[in-house]
Amino acid sequence: MGNRKKKCGIVTFHSSHNYGSVLQAYAMVRVMQKMGLDAELIDFRHPRTTDMYEWRLWSTYKNWKWNLRELVLRGLFSFGKKREQVFSDFIENVLKKSKRVKDKNDIPDIYDILVCGSDQIWNPKASGENDPIYYLDFGTTTCKFSYAASSGSVRFGDENPELFKKYLQNLKSIGVRERFMQEYIKEELGLVSEINPDPTFLLNASEWSEIEKPYKGLPDNYLLIYTIKRPKETINFAHQVAVSLNLPTVQICNDRDLNALMHKDVDYRLMNVSPQQFLWLFHHASFIVTNTFHGNMFSVIYRKNFVHYGINSSDTRISTLHDEIRLKNKIVSSFEIDQRIIDYNLIEENVAYYCKCGLNFIQANINDD
Repeated sequence: MGNRKKKCGIVTFHSSHNYGSVLQAYAMVRVMQKMGLDAELIDFRHPRTTDMYEWRLWSTYKNWKWNLRELVLRGLFSFGKKREQVFSDFIENVLKKSKRVKDKNDIPDIYDILVCGSDQIWNPKASGENDPIYYLDFGTTTCKFSYAASSGSVRFGDENPELFKKYLQNLKSIGVRERFMQEYIKEELGLVSEINPDPTFLLNASEWSEIEKPYKGLPDNYLLIYTIKRPKETINFAHQVAVSLNLPTVQICNDRDLNALMHKDVDYRLMNVSPQQFLWLFHHASFIVTNTFHGNMFSVIYRKNFVHYGINSSDTRISTLHDEIRLKNKIVSSFEIDQRIIDYNLIEENVAYYCKCGLNFIQANINDD
C-alpha cells in the first residue's frame, strides 16, 4: 500500500435527527482518523431511521384531537422544520460521508476496513428490518468488525438466531455496547464478544469543545434538563432540584417533548438546538438532570454534577455505563437525592480504563489487517 492511508468505511445510524445518533457517528469517524485511517461514513440511510424524525403536517396514526394539538403546538413554537434544518446542516456539512448508496450492491468495494456501529443498528424496531448492510454483508475485505453495536431494548437475535450467527461469524471481532448482548451472543450463539464504550466517550471534553457553538441569552449558571421519555415527571423532579440549588432551569426540547412545552416550572425552553449547541449547553451547565443515555455520557465527559432520573429496566445502556466506571447513587426515582459534588478524581481511573479498552479494541483490529 505504500504511504496510502487505509480506507475505512463505517456503517451506523447517522441520518437520524437525534443528538446521540449524529454525535456518535461524528465520534466514530474522528477516532478512526486519529488512528491514521482515511475514514468516512457509508451514506446508507434506511428510510425508517430518517422518516421517524421528519416533520409532517398531519399524522396518519393518531386521532384527530392529537393531530390538531400537534399542529397548533408546532405552529406556536415554529417547531419541527427548523429543528430538522439544524440537524440536516450537521449531517450534510460536518459528518464526513461517502456518496449516497441505496443498498449493499451500491457500495463500492474500496474499503480496507469496514466497521458497523455504534447505535442501535441491530435493533429491527429501529430500522424496520435487519438489513444485511448493518452486519457488513458486503465487500471483499477480511477486516470487518462491529464496535459498540446495540439492539436497544430488543432481545437480539430472537427472530432468526441462525441468520444472526451467520452474520456475526463473518466478523473479525464483535464489539457490543450492553452486557446483556454479550451474554446472549455467548450463551445462545456460542460466540465471543467484547463490551465497548459508546464512541462519544472516546473523545475528551477538549476535542468535543472544538465543534461547540454557544447558545446565547442564558444565565451563567443553570440546571440543564435533557429528557426523552416521561418529560413531565423529569421536569417536576428537576424543578425540585433547581429550587434546592437556587438555579434557573434550561430545557433542551425535542420533537417528543410537545406535551411538556407548556410546563410552568421551566425557565428557558430551547427549541431547534443544533448538535453543536447541545454540546455547549452540557459543557456550561452547573447541574444536569437527564433520563437519556447520551445525557449521562456527556455529563461524565464534561465532568458535571448530574443525576439520571427514573429507572428504566428496558434500557441497560445506562446501568452498563455506571457499572463500568463505578459511578454510584446517580440513578434516582424520587427526591431523596444526594446532591454532593461528584468526585471525578475517584472515578477518573475507571473512566480512563474504560476508554482505553475501547481504543485498544479498535487498534487491535485495524493493526492486524
